[in-house]
Amino acid sequence: MASEPKYDIFRDPIHGFIKVYDVEKDIINSKPFQRLRRIRQLGLTSLVYHGAEHTRFGHSVGVMNFASKVLDSLWARYNTLFVEKLKWNSSLDCTPMVGQIRLGESGRVIHCSPE
Repeated sequence: MASEPKYDIFRDPIHGFIKVYDVEKDIINSKPFQRLRRIRQLGLTSLVYHGAEHTRFGHSVGVMNFASKVLDSLWARYNTLFVEKLKWNSSLDCTPMVGQIRLGESGRVIHCSPE
């Protein structure tokens, strides 16, 4: 039985405790991803509602968590497709691709105020 890859735990106010594997942590620690800490997810809403302090960084970490759960579910159901056709060894093999897609998307979104 293979051991689970090394991971850290992030505490998220919406998703609770999130497992963040080393490959995902490399993406999170990159400069483009860290830049998301300065971009507000809700634009100028925080000027009206003081609790609306959600950033693109927090949003993207939550999306990463949700995408990981979806990929794990697909992996469990279609394991042979991933292994035989795509030559992936685990659901973590596609994590960098999901992270890049997510980073690419955040560059196209128009923000009201990046601070």
